[in-house]
Amino acid sequence: MRIRQGKPGRFAYPPPSDKGEENFQEYFIQECSALKEQSIIYDTSKTPFLGTRKPDFVFIHRDHYLDPLNVAIVGEIRKRTGKQFKKVDIGHCISFAEKALQLQPRRAFIYAILTDCYVIVIYKKYFLTLLPQSLNSLGWIEPSLIYDDEIVELKQLIGVGRTSVVFKGKYRDVGTSIVITPVCNKIRNLEKGDIKAIVKTLEMIHKEFKIIHRDLRPKYNLLRDDSGKIVIFDWGFSIESEEEASFAGALECLGNNILEALANNQTITYTPSVDLVCLVFWSNNANSPMWTNIYEKAMQLDYDGLVSALEEVF
Repeated sequence: MRIRQGKPGRFAYPPPSDKGEENFQEYFIQECSALKEQSIIYDTSKTPFLGTRKPDFVFIHRDHYLDPLNVAIVGEIRKRTGKQFKKVDIGHCISFAEKALQLQPRRAFIYAILTDCYVIVIYKKYFLTLLPQSLNSLGWIEPSLIYDDEIVELKQLIGVGRTSVVFKGKYRDVGTSIVITPVCNKIRNLEKGDIKAIVKTLEMIHKEFKIIHRDLRPKYNLLRDDSGKIVIFDWGFSIESEEEASFAGALECLGNNILEALANNQTITYTPSVDLVCLVFWSNNANSPMWTNIYEKAMQLDYDGLVSALEEVF
């Protein structure tokens, strides 16, 4: 949806495109203040708000206080490249929405906004008809959990770990309770069937979305959901393929090309091979011919060959 000039609150005079993102952030929040009778927009760009995530802004219904449990809409402000937003920016915006869903039990969907104050991208509905809607139509419901047919009302998010979320809640008439709910399960050991699923998922992300995780370590970035499927998470360091960037990740699982660039104080150009190399932890087995072969498959982006080589280990 393209924004046209109009009355205040409809983004009539956004900053020039050469201004920094902070200017657009300030302008966007100022314009959205016109919606205060329905919702309040909060700047959450500087402090972790959704666990460790920092979306640029969130909308909270005016009758609720600022807490991840009360987020109605989440969004990002980013500049476009040409006519489109970068795929990595789209991915970040969607990841914030996914995180909000993770922190709000029983919620089925949420809207995510990506804008540069000239163009607004929203999934499902348009911006100007979206915000006046009721909380229920936006997907928000009173946060609660059900244990053995007993309802626990959730009042506040206390903290987020890799495998659990901690809330302050109300249970029966016993006053304040601490509620811990699991988020997927830690993976102690990968199974043979996991290998193809992980590698083929990475192939799709690399080829279709041109995104690199950069910090993919099985011990820390893989979980298993209740259906047994692998979940790849923590995309905070992700960048677009072939993008130059400063170092991120763990030294013990990086390929020779990255290590050489670091040793020579050179700019690092990240390619999809970094994810495959990190996945197999090749450096822990550098002297093994079998793992040297696996490392070569990863560096050559031979996804099918890597699957076959890794499955032979099991």
